[in-house]
This record gives sequence, C-alpha cells and structure tokens, in this order.
Amino acid sequence: ACLADSFSCRVRLLGQGLRDLVFNFPYLFEMRAVGTEGDRVTQGRSHLSVAPNGVCTIPCFGSDVFPPTGLDTVIEGCHALNPGIRVFHHQATCTRSESRTQMSAWAAAIDQWMAEQDVLFVLPANHSEDTGEKSARVAEPGQSLNGLTVGCWHSGQEEGNSDWEGMGGLWHSVKPEVVIPAASAAAASAIVADMVAAIAQAFRAERCGLYRALLVHSARWLETEAVSAGSSIHNLRWMGYGQPDLDRALGNTPSRVTFFTSGEQRIKARQVHIYQIDFPQSLVTTHPDCVVLIEVTLAYTARPARTYQGHNGYLSTWLSWQSNRRRESAADFVARMVGEGEELEGIQQGQVAYKWAIGTQKRFDPQTGVLRRASRNASTLQKDWTQVKLSEIGVAFCVAVIGHEGWERSPDTDAEYGLVVSFEAIGETKFTLYELIVERTL
Repeated sequence: ACLADSFSCRVRLLGQGLRDLVFNFPYLFEMRAVGTEGDRVTQGRSHLSVAPNGVCTIPCFGSDVFPPTGLDTVIEGCHALNPGIRVFHHQATCTRSESRTQMSAWAAAIDQWMAEQDVLFVLPANHSEDTGEKSARVAEPGQSLNGLTVGCWHSGQEEGNSDWEGMGGLWHSVKPEVVIPAASAAAASAIVADMVAAIAQAFRAERCGLYRALLVHSARWLETEAVSAGSSIHNLRWMGYGQPDLDRALGNTPSRVTFFTSGEQRIKARQVHIYQIDFPQSLVTTHPDCVVLIEVTLAYTARPARTYQGHNGYLSTWLSWQSNRRRESAADFVARMVGEGEELEGIQQGQVAYKWAIGTQKRFDPQTGVLRRASRNASTLQKDWTQVKLSEIGVAFCVAVIGHEGWERSPDTDAEYGLVVSFEAIGETKFTLYELIVERTL
C-alpha cells in the first residue's frame, strides 16, 4: 500500500536481517510483528458481499493477507464488477493497536481511498487491547480520520466510560462518531451502513462527504441521567456525537430547517468559503425570545502521510469552521475572516461569541495531563451546537470554512468537504420556522 510519503508491505526476514533493520535503520523502517494487522482480526465475514441497497461488506482478512494490500484488492475487484458502489462496510478489526502516535497502515489506506475516490467507509469501533486489557483507544482500522466509525450502546449502559483518559481516536479525535443500540460494534456499524445507503438513495447526485455529514448531523446524545449530568468531554468519550436518526437526516419538520452544500466543494489552504443564511426581520421582531437550536457539521477528506503526527501534520490540508458572533453582520464577519484575517479582535457592542457545546480549544488537567475539554478541530468530522434566542442571532447567521496548510506545501493541494447547518425552534415557543426561513432564502 503506497502513500505520498511511505509504503507498507509484509515481508519474511531472517533474524539477522531483522536485527539490521531495527538497529541500523530505525529512521527508515517501522517494524510491526505479524498479528497486529492481519492475523488477529475479529468480527468479519469471510467473503465479499454487496447488498441490494448498494452497501459492499468487505471480508475478514486471513493471516496470509496484509490488510492494506487486501483492501486495495477487494475494492478494485468490487469496482471492476460494479463501478457504482460507493459505501463500504468494513467489519474486520484488529484486537491490538501498536502505536499511540502514528496512524496504522490499515487505517491510512482507508483515509487514502476516501481522499482520492468518492467512497465512504463505515467502520466498527471495537476496543483495542493493551497488555491483555481493554484500552480507551479504538482498534484498527477504526482510528481512520476520514472513515465513519460506529460504536455500540447497550440499554443498561448508564454510567458510560468515565474512566477513559482520552478520546477514542488518535490525537484526541472523536472516535467513534456515532453509537447505535446493538449487540456488537459490527452489528451497529451494519445498521449505520444501511442508514448511509438510504441517504445516498435520497441524494443520488451528491458526494459521499455530504452523506457522512448528514448522518452525523442527525445524531443526538442519548437522553439518560448519565448524559444529563455529564460534561461534554464525558459524553463525547462515551458516545461520540450520539445516536443518528434517519428521519432527521433525510428531512425537516415545521419547526426545523436544514441547509447543506451541494455538489463537489473543494478548498485550498489559506482560502475561506463563507456561507450566509438570512433571517427575516419580521421573524426576529415577532419571536425575539424564541430559543433556537443551531447545529453545524463539517465533514472533509484529505490525503494522509503516515510519517507525520497530529491531524494537522497527517493530512495534506486540514479544515476548520467558524461562525459569526451574536448580532455580527455578514459584512463585518466577511471583513474579519477575509479582509483582516481570522485573528482580528475589536468586538463591537453586542457581538459576543456563541457558546458552542464543544468549541475549538483543548484543555488538559495540569496535574494529570488528562484531556478535560475537546476541540472539534482535531477531527475531520466537526459537529457543534448551541442554543440561542432569535434576537441574539440578528438577521443573518454565517459560517466560514477555513483551509489550513498540512504536510503538503503545493499551492494546488485542496480538501473536499460537505457542510450542514440546521435551525430548530425548541421549548414551548415552537413555530413554523421552516416556512418562515425558506420563504426568505429561496
């Protein structure tokens, strides 16, 4: 399996040759013993299958197959028979994760496929095992940044996993992104794969990145006592962004309206794409105290490089998003994002930043080093939400998608993304928000 900065393969060496590589060329070769990426894979079928809804289930790899190479063979063979297949359910996982700092070759191969082709991988979020015990980290290849990783949730699981010391993914990325009530992670990921297929059926002309964004955008944290009492970092560790809802992913309600980008959207480093959604002045005047739930989800893919660490080094281009402040006009927001740069201060009266549930700043415990607050920027799937009164939004809500330089220095390097924004009237003052906003924007 070849990436931009490296290649991976499985070889058989004599002891003397292995010793030479380990001691004399540690800066060139990363050595992993057989059994960490191939022999010890679990919960996978032994044959390739394509369901009537177009989901291709990738088989479990045997001990004689190197997973990144096997993945290439399976996908190329599937596309040779049916070029229209875009959703892949990869059931197999590894029981161990050797590296805490670098992406595995298996997960990187998935990231590469999603960056170069319009495909989506749905992966189960099994726990990795360190020294025979379950770890807080998701097993390979579920750590793939571009893939959609799914965990299972049991009805009696009220307390969650509050003893975890970090997010399930590498570099504090949110993994799994969603959870489903099921007997196992493989069963849960199969359900989500079918949900993605339903979204693809409804939006045939759209890109897989939008399917991924819509699926996660529909997710909500489960309504349990543990969730209500828990902090955002606790809930993210336990269930990612929550349980997805297909009806919410596919449609609106009288009190909820959803906007999303259509077609192939690409952005380069040091570029900014700004989206504006107008609110009728009459709506703000008539319902100033109505509480609105604002949800924003950005999903993007970029090419990986395994020799780098951190999401901003591993990806060729990485993205983030920002919104305008409360009562900040679209013109002021554009000037701040484009004209003067995103670091410009000088907040005018009433222009206070929204209080997002997750935010962009990581915080660690100064005593233990444990992550206490996550950053949505650490993932390629960035969802956040807030509740605010209509009078505080003003007459426009704006979102800026911002491109940042990763490992690739070429000015032509870009990343593909899909953006979803929704507004929902909540509480006792629900009203037909959909009609009032759509009439103004059409």
